Amino acid sequence: GYTYAWFHLTSFGNHCLYSVYHTDIQKEVWRFPHHEFLVRLDAYTDTVQVRTSRQSYVNGLLIATRGIAYRTGCSNSPLANFGPVVRMAGYFGGACASCEWKSNRSRC
Repeated sequence: GYTYAWFHLTSFGNHCLYSVYHTDIQKEVWRFPHHEFLVRLDAYTDTVQVRTSRQSYVNGLLIATRGIAYRTGCSNSPLANFGPVVRMAGYFGGACASCEWKSNRSRC
């Protein structure tokens, strides 16, 4: 199995996430309340990935920190970066955080 850990987005971390958004949708979602999220430790290597401001990384974090965990998986669930399948209905094509992070929205 994989090792997961809970993370909490601090005020500073949330502000940093705000500073790397690209789109109005990201800005809208950023305004939603955020919560703790589960991360697979061997899949998440460094905050440098987020600092690249790649849209899929920003979207994945927005989904993971603001979305809802679902019991139903996706076709890529064994490769999940964020523990349970977390989605935001009506946003990011309904992709889960892990698929969005990997730019695999269409495979979700």
